[in-house]
Amino acid sequence: MLSRDAINQKYNLNVTFVDILSIKLAIPHDWKDLLLQQHMSPNSNSFGFVFEHENKKIPISKLFAKDVYSLLSIREVFLLFHDKVGKKVLIQKLVMKNGKICIHWLLNVLLESKLQASQYKILHRIVSHNYLLEKYKLSETNECASCKEIETIDHNFFECTEIKQFWREVSNWWNFVFGVIIFLNKDSVIFGVWNSDYLVLNYCILQAKYDINYVKITQLDRLLISVQAFLKF
Repeated sequence: MLSRDAINQKYNLNVTFVDILSIKLAIPHDWKDLLLQQHMSPNSNSFGFVFEHENKKIPISKLFAKDVYSLLSIREVFLLFHDKVGKKVLIQKLVMKNGKICIHWLLNVLLESKLQASQYKILHRIVSHNYLLEKYKLSETNECASCKEIETIDHNFFECTEIKQFWREVSNWWNFVFGVIIFLNKDSVIFGVWNSDYLVLNYCILQAKYDINYVKITQLDRLLISVQAFLKF
């Protein structure tokens, strides 16, 4: 991949290190391996990379970017999270629950692009958090500002004591409004509730995660992470 200076010069941009890091982290490991296995000549308009789809071989030079993304994605969604410690556990849970329809479930629940983008980042593990920022010298600490535990993506959206209390309040609110008892654990918060009867609940979970992240990155009063604030957001 080009360096930050090379990208800025070649495409007349002004991107930061964080922008480049986000792009690198957004490329699934399985895709990288697949692309590296193919021969591509940078001095040729004809690439050696060929997709096999429905018993047909299609050269990458004949495809639009959206077609390449689609063909890579349909290989199997769980492969997108396949490479590092911790991520394999998440994949196994996805496979056991609903195989490869995770992204389709997301699209069925909502059409709001901001929530789609937010959930996509969570699934691909590219949401900023202090553990990663400290690792790249962009934060002085890897601790959560609220509970002083190590701040990871799962911690941000569920494991923090403050956030766990929020999800308990959401469960109580849901029971009060709809008369249905629900139990939200880390899996259901990160991946959603795998039941077609809970599309509204999944939408609420997605919106709540977006709000939690918004409060964090804008450094608003953390008292806004409450059911009362969420309902007014």
